[in-house]
Amino acid sequence: MTEICEVNVGGKCFTTLLATLCKYPNSMLAAMFSGRFQLLKDRKGRCFIDRPAKHFELILNFLRTGTIAWPTDETEIAELRLELDYYGLLEYVPHPSKGYVLLVDDNKVNQVVVKRELQRLGYAVIISENGAEALEQYKQHSFDLILMDLMMPVMDGIQATKTIRKLEQELKLPRVPIVSITVLGFIQIETECLAAGTDCHIIKPLRKEDLVRVIHKFLEH
Repeated sequence: MTEICEVNVGGKCFTTLLATLCKYPNSMLAAMFSGRFQLLKDRKGRCFIDRPAKHFELILNFLRTGTIAWPTDETEIAELRLELDYYGLLEYVPHPSKGYVLLVDDNKVNQVVVKRELQRLGYAVIISENGAEALEQYKQHSFDLILMDLMMPVMDGIQATKTIRKLEQELKLPRVPIVSITVLGFIQIETECLAAGTDCHIIKPLRKEDLVRVIHKFLEH
């Protein structure tokens, strides 16, 4: 991590952000900013981002708390979305009335296709490439839906689902809908998924209508 004392956006300091990055180098926040934008240094070694942020306070509050207060004006909403996209944050911020989806899949093509469609529907998406990564994300963040592939390295989707359901019971957490995704369509696989704690099962390659159906069932009912 770059050792700098402050970052300025449009003349305003991101010291709080940097302190958080240094304190939690492995956090989602640190991951957000890894390679997302280039910092420009002046002669005194201070670092600047080359574009002012109109909604600086809203963005900074999101970085501090993980939440954001959306403007009510549609034009303001559009401008804020552009700024969040510029800084690589848009995928982590759900649109008003939408939510967060954890996509667990080791296939890069599936990641791109599903993530794009979910974002088009207005949802923020975080990707994990195996069940072990998914558990770490689950422990750190609150999700409205988990899309869980079954065949993955390190930890498969069945074991990850069982562990999540166990944590929910032990810690008395709300039950998060988990949808299992696999290329297999056999009845015994579906039965095993349901026994592990998934809420439903869909087949890859994932069709747009299947994804919309799942979103409507669990998030927009």
